[in-house]
Amino acid sequence: MHVPLWGWALFLVAIVGCFRIDLAFGHRGDQPVTLREAAIWSGIWAAVGLAFTGVVAAVAGAESAGEYLAGFLIEKSLSVDNVFAFAMIFGYFAVPAAAQHRALLYGVLGALVLRGAFIAAGASLLAAFHWTIWVLGAVLVGTGIRMAVHDGGEVHPERNPVLRLLRRVVPMRADYVGDRLWSGRAATPLLGVLVAVATTDVLFAVDSVPAVFAVTRDTFVVFAANAFSVLGLRPMYFLLAGAMERFGKLKYGLSAVLVFVGAKMLLADVLYVSVWVSLLVIAVLLGVSVLASLRNARPISSTPERNGAAMSAPPSTPSTTDPAVGGPAPVRGRLQIRFHVSVVVAVGLISVLLGSSVLPRSVPGLSGISYAVAAVLGAALFLASVVAHELAHALLARRNGVPVTGVTLWALGGSTELAGEPATPGAQFRIAGVGPLVSAVIGLVLVALALVSSGLLSAVLGWTGVTNGVLAVFNVLPGAPLDGGRLVAAGVWKRTGDRARGTAAAAKAGRLVGLLVLAAGAVEAVLGSVAGGLWLMLIGWFLTATARMEGVRVQVSGALHGLQADAVMTPGAAAPGWLTVETFLERVVQPTRATVFALSAFDGSPAGVVSLPQLTAVPLEQRSAVRTLAVATPISALGTVKPTDLADDLPARMGAGAVLVVADGAVVGLITPNELSRAVALRPPSTKGEVRE
Repeated sequence: MHVPLWGWALFLVAIVGCFRIDLAFGHRGDQPVTLREAAIWSGIWAAVGLAFTGVVAAVAGAESAGEYLAGFLIEKSLSVDNVFAFAMIFGYFAVPAAAQHRALLYGVLGALVLRGAFIAAGASLLAAFHWTIWVLGAVLVGTGIRMAVHDGGEVHPERNPVLRLLRRVVPMRADYVGDRLWSGRAATPLLGVLVAVATTDVLFAVDSVPAVFAVTRDTFVVFAANAFSVLGLRPMYFLLAGAMERFGKLKYGLSAVLVFVGAKMLLADVLYVSVWVSLLVIAVLLGVSVLASLRNARPISSTPERNGAAMSAPPSTPSTTDPAVGGPAPVRGRLQIRFHVSVVVAVGLISVLLGSSVLPRSVPGLSGISYAVAAVLGAALFLASVVAHELAHALLARRNGVPVTGVTLWALGGSTELAGEPATPGAQFRIAGVGPLVSAVIGLVLVALALVSSGLLSAVLGWTGVTNGVLAVFNVLPGAPLDGGRLVAAGVWKRTGDRARGTAAAAKAGRLVGLLVLAAGAVEAVLGSVAGGLWLMLIGWFLTATARMEGVRVQVSGALHGLQADAVMTPGAAAPGWLTVETFLERVVQPTRATVFALSAFDGSPAGVVSLPQLTAVPLEQRSAVRTLAVATPISALGTVKPTDLADDLPARMGAGAVLVVADGAVVGLITPNELSRAVALRPPSTKGEVRE
């Protein structure tokens, strides 16, 4: 996209004008920015940025417009990190609310100038040295992985070298003077805030600018995407700064986007991915992560306390135990479907595979946008079929009297979380077999529909149908943790009358299946596709590791044979879950060395479990307002037993890391993996159950 010098000048004047409008009308007077005001101006600037897509399309065509839109989405999403950094800086400097809008505006304007320098340097390097694309791609992949595996870095303004230099050479007052930068011959702390904001944003630009170069090499498009995304940061801060915890999953979507665009740069010489496929993948990854964040967000109570006790009782968490006997959760009730963050990566990979390889080969000659839309629909259809597979397990388990706490989907498939064991071999056989049966039926139906369809619809239906068939066959392989392993366990249980022996046989078979898949992956990597071979090896490793864990669980169950839950548990009543995190840490945690605590609702019923890491993860400034139940693992995700229940099944109930022991509607004890290990270690060898494989 060739833009003459006067075009650049006109665009810069327009951007500066937008900033002036934001300063003049986005906030008036010295009053703090209201949520309504922030929402309105966030919407206005987002609309302006999106509307510029039409300008690019009119001047340079649809391809450049798609590149701009993809870059704008990436930058706008990554700007959420800037919002978090702004919140940390403002907290460190104790910036008054009335001065924050000016600090943001001037700081962001300075950061935009510095980003422009980054963009100019990056464009020059890419034009002069082809290997630069590999360096930038590696940086993006590394940044994406780091973002996914770290809980989030803290901003430390006191370590900012530019700010430290400023404090040495410029006299600075200790107090703020409205929103002024200078007072007399001394600077106010607001000048230091501006320096911290601008330099911190440059650090984020090291990640975000290369991300846009991954979708376009057009310098104007890169700068425009950065400019319009930065333009809305001021109102976005006031809109989101108080609700950042509601977007906890967004970082995984951003991580997947960075890894995707970084891989796209690394493979640019051997794999072409159209801008429309890239745009759809980016939109899906970000959309799924936002929806997952909002779905999993927990409300935070800000009800004040008097003398450490709640002034008003919070809504009590419904107990999933029988109040009379403290038995397991009822088999009826709302079934939770949860999406692990790795699903975002899986959806993106499937979309890329379909849009850049499978569909163009099956139906050649169509536009990139057609392949992109069909690819996303195909990925969504496959995800829906996996949900159907797991729901079949869950619903039949409930029908056979087995409590189900929920279904979790992740990159390699899904899992149905049972809060108990089937009562008979037949029930276990039916629960395990219904999943592959549903996948096979879905596969046959989709293939039949593909045969009577045409074009892209036929290709998408056919691929999804065949993939479901492969999923059904793979799941009946005879080894844990696959459904086929459960079928083997049910058969051995039926023949020998020993549940533990059946589970041990399935675990042993699972290790063998995992090793075979690992070997097949190694052969595929050497003789065929490296990527396909590595994927098979990953699956084989997972099967082997999970089967080994299943074997350990069986051995622990055998060692606990004959014990009751009250002989294993740590006795004690539940702590009040309605206390704030600050009060809970002071009154409950500090007097003891325990790290996991059972919680009760205001009416005394079991409400959940909280661990020390969950409590300390709450920021210091929020601990006086956040209630402990808001960060705890709820009762619906936990296993519960009576004191007289046998301990054999306790390892199977440890999915959430703890089991509550309940009697007469109240918690009387807590069992964690530590209690199980202690009970096994203290039992005399002659009394431990023996499991024969």
